[in-house]
Amino acid sequence: MADEPAQAALRDGARATTATTTAEEPAGPVPRLSHETMQGRVYREMRAALLQGRFRPGEVLTVRGLAEMLGTSPMPVREAIRRLVGDGSLELLKSGSARVPVLTLQRFDELTDVRAVLEGHAAARAAEQMESAAFAAIRASNEHLDRLFTAGDIPALVNANKDFHFAVYRAAHSEVLFASIESLWQQGGPYLAELHQGTNKLPPIRYAQAVGHHFDLIAAFAKGDAAGARAAMEADIRDSARIYRAVMFFGRTADEAYSDPGA
Repeated sequence: MADEPAQAALRDGARATTATTTAEEPAGPVPRLSHETMQGRVYREMRAALLQGRFRPGEVLTVRGLAEMLGTSPMPVREAIRRLVGDGSLELLKSGSARVPVLTLQRFDELTDVRAVLEGHAAARAAEQMESAAFAAIRASNEHLDRLFTAGDIPALVNANKDFHFAVYRAAHSEVLFASIESLWQQGGPYLAELHQGTNKLPPIRYAQAVGHHFDLIAAFAKGDAAGARAAMEADIRDSARIYRAVMFFGRTADEAYSDPGA
């Protein structure tokens, strides 16, 4: 079962979405649309929980437990699980429950390789068609990261880093590319949970170095340099993955990983 913070987050998200939808629904009853809307809400809440690393690798999620958390019946939960199993974000157990996949080293490396290609392409597209509003949002997001470095709040840094990346991917103006990248981040979400649990392994000064390529990205966007943006994004993903890999799978300290380019 999910822990208390994850339960609270799911409940709060579901309640907020339910309140908004209720206010916007027409007066006349539309049973089929209501049912489909509930399925969509449950799927979005569970997808967000995985994307943000609220569930741990290997954690078992029961239909009944998720339905209680979300305040809904089991049917939309089963449908959401089916969809998340289909895209590799969850594994289906014989009992009908779902399990968050354990992030093996091989899976981590595969996700890193595919992310580098797709997200590098998204950065190049963004550079080619960067708009002033999108550029301002990307810069503001990076400035927010700088402020969090001072505070030393590493879980907040991890989430803010995600926000920065997705501001870039939205600027690429490709729904297909955005959805593919979001799916990859969902599958990598469990390692964010591991990172949150071991914040002492990544001191703020070292985390700052891990996202230093953001400034190269911003410079490339300012010049409309697609090749430079692609290179900066690929370097950002691979350098960060190198540190996570060494810390999470080989038990090295962040200082050791940063000092050894071959880690």
